[in-house]
Amino acid sequence: MTRMVVLIDYENVRRTARDRFRDPPTRGHVDIVALSEMIAARSGGALSEIRVYRGTPNPRRQPVAAAANSRQCDVWSRDRRVVLRRRPLRYLPTADGFSAAEKGVDVLLGADLVRIAAEGLHELAVVVSRDTDLVPALEVARDLSKDLVVATAMWAGCSRLRYPRDAAPLPCHVLSAADFRCVEDRTDYTRGNPGASPPGYPAEP
Repeated sequence: MTRMVVLIDYENVRRTARDRFRDPPTRGHVDIVALSEMIAARSGGALSEIRVYRGTPNPRRQPVAAAANSRQCDVWSRDRRVVLRRRPLRYLPTADGFSAAEKGVDVLLGADLVRIAAEGLHELAVVVSRDTDLVPALEVARDLSKDLVVATAMWAGCSRLRYPRDAAPLPCHVLSAADFRCVEDRTDYTRGNPGASPPGYPAEP
């Protein structure tokens, strides 16, 4: 069976799901293991690794968000297939205080994809993101290994990652609103009890 790895740009996936499928738009968190297993089942591959890329809040600036982030990552890490790849958030001053943004997460994912192609340990890599900055890494991975199939996955109605027009199209798993409901994570990680799933959503930390 095809040995496969799934690479998830978590904040990209979460924010897109929130904007597409939540009404009103709220947290949109996703169970990354359930999502990866859904993609694997549709690919016919043997899921050997789930790599998740996300930013890490500074606990001095965002204590609630930092704690929730850590609790969620702890839950993911219970599955031995999960590999967490995290980068500190970048903080910039604003008139109201500061803004936080991810920095280098897409580069980290792209570098890992190229490394996967070079190592030759997988036959299928599925990138779950709509970040067009990843396209050069997709091209390098394609050119490095003829034995590695690179595919993508994204929510229905969203733009998809594509090679330039002169190249073959990327296989893409289109995930519907019903798929999102199947893999949605409604746990409130801000409450310190990852086993709890209260109705509704708290304010965004």
